[in-house]
Amino acid sequence: MVPYTKAPSVESPPRRLKGRLRFAFLAIFAAAFLLVPAAQAFAETPHLKLNIVGSGSGQIESIKEEVAEIGRGTPPIECSYDGASESGACENVPDLLGGEGTLYAEQLVAEPAVGSELVGWTVESGAAAECPIPGFGTVCLVYAEDGEGIEWEITAEFALSGPPSFPLNLATSGTGTGSFECEVEGTKGACQAAYDDGTEVSVVPVEGTGSEFVEFNAENGGECSGANCEFTMDAAHSANAEFNLIAETFVANRTGEGTIECEDVTEGAGLGACLASYPYGHEVEVVATEEAGWNLEGLTGTGSAAGCSGSPCSFEITESSSVQVTFAAIAHPSTLTVVKGGGGQGTVVSTPSGISCGTEPCEATFEEGDTITLEATEATGSTFAGWLGCRSVSGEVDKCHVTLTSSEVEVTAVFLTEGQQGQSGETPTLTEFDGAHEPAGEPCGGRGGVEVATTTETKYVCNGTIGQDGETPTLTEFDGAHEPAGDPCEGRGGIEIATTTETKYVCNGTIGQDGNGVKSAFPDPKVPRDRPDRLATPVHSAPRGYRARRGPRVRRGHRASRVRPARTPRWPARSSRPRTARRSR
Repeated sequence: MVPYTKAPSVESPPRRLKGRLRFAFLAIFAAAFLLVPAAQAFAETPHLKLNIVGSGSGQIESIKEEVAEIGRGTPPIECSYDGASESGACENVPDLLGGEGTLYAEQLVAEPAVGSELVGWTVESGAAAECPIPGFGTVCLVYAEDGEGIEWEITAEFALSGPPSFPLNLATSGTGTGSFECEVEGTKGACQAAYDDGTEVSVVPVEGTGSEFVEFNAENGGECSGANCEFTMDAAHSANAEFNLIAETFVANRTGEGTIECEDVTEGAGLGACLASYPYGHEVEVVATEEAGWNLEGLTGTGSAAGCSGSPCSFEITESSSVQVTFAAIAHPSTLTVVKGGGGQGTVVSTPSGISCGTEPCEATFEEGDTITLEATEATGSTFAGWLGCRSVSGEVDKCHVTLTSSEVEVTAVFLTEGQQGQSGETPTLTEFDGAHEPAGEPCGGRGGVEVATTTETKYVCNGTIGQDGETPTLTEFDGAHEPAGDPCEGRGGIEIATTTETKYVCNGTIGQDGNGVKSAFPDPKVPRDRPDRLATPVHSAPRGYRARRGPRVRRGHRASRVRPARTPRWPARSSRPRTARRSR
């Protein structure tokens, strides 16, 4: 008895019915309509029964044909034969042609198993049948007009076309990849889907890149175990080989005080202690963090980590690899403190690492003389307004550079709440002071600066002036309908802050209160060459409806700043102009 094994090279003709076969269908159906007497009008459901015989094996299916609108019947025929007995659905009721009308039709296709062939079809009963269709030996077509009261019985015969053959089923498992070769009579080559009866076959595992063969086992129905697998093909046989990824060794060394953590990104396990090995092809990330009083001087690697030059470093491990991290003690420590101003929220991080501020201020120790880059990210509902004590990076307003010129340096990052406005109509008063004449409490620690005061709060811009060399700017109010050239506030209105060297605009808010935006005609702050620590101040936003002042009032007891004369408002020319929005104080 030979079990049925579908021949891999056989393609069912109905799946590629074109040209001649479609023409044959049309001719057969035309003849059927002409030959069936019109008097037969008693509806009776046809029935189809299929028999399979012979020494060979195979399968017969009913196939849907789109062009001729032939269905598969109910249930579809799927009848297998193993050389001795049938199995599956071997009888059904054919469908109406096109799903309507009075003509029933169904087509059957034979698929011989490996080592078998179709001998032919026999119509045991049923008048209207073309088995086979001329030119298509594996296709049988049955058809009948409603009312014929006909039942078909069709027999298909399969015979062996050569020695019996049996399938060889091969599968793999494990984390790695691999394939197989088969050795027959001392010759090794690609494995076949089936082998003739009595063939001696030795299955040889072939390791994929970065993988290693572990063993043959019983997974996926495997019949072999251990390192070898051999069969005598007297029946169907199966083999399963396990392949795992090669474990590539990894070493992480350090000098100085700090920590090294690793993550197998492919596994997604998160940062933790570095492992002694990682599977081939996995992505590994290395993160070095210095202890207080130490700096990360370098991170280098070998093997797959040869491209590492700093922390963090990621690489795909494909060979034995290592990293070397160097921490150096800080000889002249300088503490950088980052505080956040304004009513908004956000985070600040530094490069090199050390500063990572969330909701609270933070500090880190670096080498005095180093230049640190800070980057601000506003939280949802907030906006970043600018830096105090830190030089903005050209074209990247959320970044700044600060040089650590002393043992303690402080930087303020200003975050504002989106949409929050200051006191309606209130323009702040700006008062300059030097280090010898600071207000009570010495808010700038003897460095001098500018006081920005409103009726509700007072802020200080330290270690620099808003204007050029102590010049206090002129403030001019404008509404959304009378914006200066270029519409700097995009129709929202605001205040123009002008000095002899630059002009800035506060849009839809005040300087003194937290607003929602600043638009500057000069994105980079003015930094005098002789005083790099004197920085222009970012301006907080202001709402519409302010009364502009010719200039700020000067506090008694403080050194007065030179005040620029009032400027003429830039109202558009028209017959009815509003009253001037500026007045002197």
